[in-house]
Amino acid sequence: LSTTGLTLPAENIFTKCRGYVNASDVTDKHERSFILTAFRDIKRDKAVSLLSQPEVETGNFILCSESANNGLALMIRTDNKPFVKVYEIHPNKSNQYCIEGQFPFDRLTDLIEHCSANPIDSAYNRLIPYGEFPTLKEIITEGHFTHVYHGTFKSKEVVVKNLKPESPISTLLRDIQYLKSVNHPVCVRTLEITYQWTSVSSTMIMIIMDPFEGITLKEFFSCAGFYSLKLNDLLKMYTEVRNYVPPGNLRKFIQSGNYPNSSKKEFTNILPVLKFCWQICPKERQTFAQITKWLRKEEF
Repeated sequence: LSTTGLTLPAENIFTKCRGYVNASDVTDKHERSFILTAFRDIKRDKAVSLLSQPEVETGNFILCSESANNGLALMIRTDNKPFVKVYEIHPNKSNQYCIEGQFPFDRLTDLIEHCSANPIDSAYNRLIPYGEFPTLKEIITEGHFTHVYHGTFKSKEVVVKNLKPESPISTLLRDIQYLKSVNHPVCVRTLEITYQWTSVSSTMIMIIMDPFEGITLKEFFSCAGFYSLKLNDLLKMYTEVRNYVPPGNLRKFIQSGNYPNSSKKEFTNILPVLKFCWQICPKERQTFAQITKWLRKEEF
């Protein structure tokens, strides 16, 4: 740590001297590592090969240290052949970062951000740090803060939950905490959580999951995979859902039937009712007919 905050190990790309720099010299905010995301310790030919793949979007870029005269190579995917444009970054007499003698900046991150906001080539509109991201296909559903898509990731069919840029951070943290806590064969498995730059100041956060069909909780209680669910697992699942769902939505989880003999019950009171149903209706343990009666049609 330094007096100004976090420090990072670094190597001067021009002198090859090693030491530590303030994190603020690399990125304006610790969570916005625009330069670190794009840097690859790979050969220049390898970087060109990665950016040349047909699925790579225009504007994706890689920074690598293999460049002429101990400089830095900025490689950008474009729409025009040969598809990858290479720019050399070297210091000027004032030790400022420059691209081919133009756009002098004291910090590398400022130079790259300038090139993103003011494209130096008409073949791209914005810069996006290269990474391995899911390919989004058709949309499954949309919520207040998310879009859910069918997609592919590392040659595998997946479902991608995309958090909208305006989503509050509490929504992201709640989603991640809930998905990490669920560990059962009949539950959806989270594969990875990643992000993709949409601009210099905005990212798209994606939760990548195993494929699943968009079914309601009511439909889930009647599916084959639910038959093997033990009572303790059932109660645990309800507890997790209850803790995850915002209080304002708990009104949806009420009893809409009249069995057992009681009035409408809110979701927080369903657990003892489930247990009671399990104990007195063993013949219904496979279909959970009584349970599904209590669930409203608008259940997720």
